[in-house]
Amino acid sequence: MNLFIQFKNLGDMLKACFKRVKEIQERFYLIFLKPLNLWPLKHALKQKKVALGTAQYPRMAPYAPNVNGPRTASDAIALAKSKGIEIPYDIYIGFMKKWIRKDADAEYFYRKDEFDPDDWIKWSDFYHDKTGKIPVRFNAKLLESDEAIIAHIAHEMHELNALRRLFEEESGKMPARKLMRHIGQGIPKNLHDQAWEVADKVVRAMREEQ
Repeated sequence: MNLFIQFKNLGDMLKACFKRVKEIQERFYLIFLKPLNLWPLKHALKQKKVALGTAQYPRMAPYAPNVNGPRTASDAIALAKSKGIEIPYDIYIGFMKKWIRKDADAEYFYRKDEFDPDDWIKWSDFYHDKTGKIPVRFNAKLLESDEAIIAHIAHEMHELNALRRLFEEESGKMPARKLMRHIGQGIPKNLHDQAWEVADKVVRAMREEQ
């Protein structure tokens, strides 16, 4: 009987310990992780995969369609430059008619192989092996709206131009984990968040001109 009671008490102690550990984990999340919205990164780290260069939906959507129909790719690039958007010489912008992604209308550094969080990413990894330029791809549907063109090009260029400077400060490389903090979705005030503020500002200025 005494042995049974001892095992029962031990079982209760273990349950209490597990419960306490869970409470500590939840408290840690609420205090440290939730404000940064980094909790989803837990799953990425567990799977050892981090996808880079994605984009969330713009805040100023829906965008007004063009009265005269879609622009050409060259016209879209010229329009972006006329609005003061910096497009470096080593960036190639393409508009893809067969757009597959459902979560974004723009992408860069989109590669089949993903990187582990602790992998080192070099700035040279952004460049295409054959063209020697950084490919930035957009959904061709964006060509139907000048506002959409401006917003998305402004967003991607802000991210890439800022990343270029950050990589220069880091001697040309940084861990994938750190890069994800700069461009990941849902992280307040990071480059990705700032880029949509820049896009909103340009589109707002366009609307005020009309």
